[in-house]
Amino acid sequence: MDYVPLIVDTELVQGLCEDLATILRRSFNFNDPGAAERCSDFLRESVEAREKREYLKQRKRRLALAKEELTDFGFWTPQ
Repeated sequence: MDYVPLIVDTELVQGLCEDLATILRRSFNFNDPGAAERCSDFLRESVEAREKREYLKQRKRRLALAKEELTDFGFWTPQ
């Protein structure tokens, strides 16, 4: 009785994965000349994610510089 939900879940998930792989192979048409470009488009990072990463990198650099200046003035002690 305890294994019934686990078995049902496992069968559904495995069935979905098998069907999904088949559908993806058919819909990507890997033999087409433009398949490589289509795949790279799917894997390409969005503009929003790239901009957010650059923004966070800039903030990290500014914080590192501020920490360095505070250390130089004696307001920050490295731990």
